[in-house]
Amino acid sequence: SGNGSRINKLLREKEQEFLSDISKLKKQHPQSTVEADNNVREAVLTTEQRVREALLSTRLELPFLHRSRIGPSTIDGAGRGLFATENIAKGEIITCYPGDALLCELAPSET
Repeated sequence: SGNGSRINKLLREKEQEFLSDISKLKKQHPQSTVEADNNVREAVLTTEQRVREALLSTRLELPFLHRSRIGPSTIDGAGRGLFATENIAKGEIITCYPGDALLCELAPSET
């Protein structure tokens, strides 16, 4: 779809930005709360792998996807829901939220 192409273009641009300026990658790359894990990951992961992790945890500004809102659900006891603010065709991307990359602790024997 058109939005999928636009998202891919933005991801490629962000990837090139990280590859051309490692200081930006270091600022954006997700970190574990355990310093030893960060040291192991720094030693083991390639730059390309760190870029992929950073892209997975980056919230990109995608104004063309502002087509939904969060509000109270009409389903009793369901809490909140996601609602379209305009007509969205079947198969179109509704929104893009990568979430935060989860980093697991390495077992002591793996460090």
